[in-house]
Order: sequence, then C-alpha cells, then structure tokens
Amino acid sequence: YGTCTQCGMNAVNAEIAARGRSNFKKVVVFLTDGRAQRIISGPADTKIAEEAAIQSVKTGFAAHNYTYFTIGLGSGVNTTFLRQIATITGGKYYFSPTIADLDEVYQSAAAVLGKGSVSGTVYYDIDRNGTKGASESALTGWTINIKEGNGPVLATSITSETGGYDF
Repeated sequence: YGTCTQCGMNAVNAEIAARGRSNFKKVVVFLTDGRAQRIISGPADTKIAEEAAIQSVKTGFAAHNYTYFTIGLGSGVNTTFLRQIATITGGKYYFSPTIADLDEVYQSAAAVLGKGSVSGTVYYDIDRNGTKGASESALTGWTINIKEGNGPVLATSITSETGGYDF
C-alpha cells in the first residue's frame, strides 16, 4: 500500500491547530524510513509524494511555527527527504539503525530542545534577495563555524547535500 507521509503531516497540522498553545514551543518527532509512496488521493510516485509532504510541512510551519525532529529508522532510509523536512523547520535529522539505538537518539534530541539549536541552509543566492529560489542551488560541503566574537571556533558543522547545517 505504501506510506502517505502527506497524510501524517496534515494530521500533525490539524492536531497542533486544535490543541497547540501559543506560549509553548511546538515540536514534532517524526520516526520513519522516509519513503513516501502515497498522497491523500492515492498511490503516487516518490517525487510527487515527497513534494506533497513537503508542502504540508511548509504550510504547517508557516501557520504554527513548529520544529520537526526527523528520525530515520532501519535500512534504506531516505536521508535526503528527512533532512529536508528538518531543515525547513529548523529541526534536526537523526539516524537510528535499530530500535535499540533510539534511546540515544531521543537523548540527543532532548539535549537540543533543552539548550536550543542553530541551523540554516547555505545556497548560491543568484538574485541576492536573501531567499532560496527554486533555481538557486544548495552548497554542499561548506564549513560553518560558531565563534564568540573574534574568539576561537566553538563549534563546526559541514553543510549536507541539501546545503543544510545545524548545531
């Protein structure tokens, strides 16, 4: 039958709209293999199913400003798709090869939630408008440093294949 990731994202949007409180940070933990194969109307090829799910994430994020922590579980995980969801919302992607490893992943996510995080996307801004357009490519393999003023580097991250980075 396949997975309707868009259906799950729409359910998240509805739940947060109905029950979310404005004075609390909203976080979604999304545990999956990341293989989108359906849309609301039925089976779809992967590209269409992923695009529909991403649109649902963007709609929900714009309306409710929540963060996705995506966890790829098992083998054959669609890492690129799950990183994209996390990056759009300022969240973080984790990989867990087995269920036994999930505790460590949840502990890492809890540490980020408790302390906060910094994330973003590096891309070639052709039109120099400060917004990534469809024709503007992500810059992979760039080193991003966090420094305190002119002091030493406190943390380093390398941009992913989607141009995303996080600390």
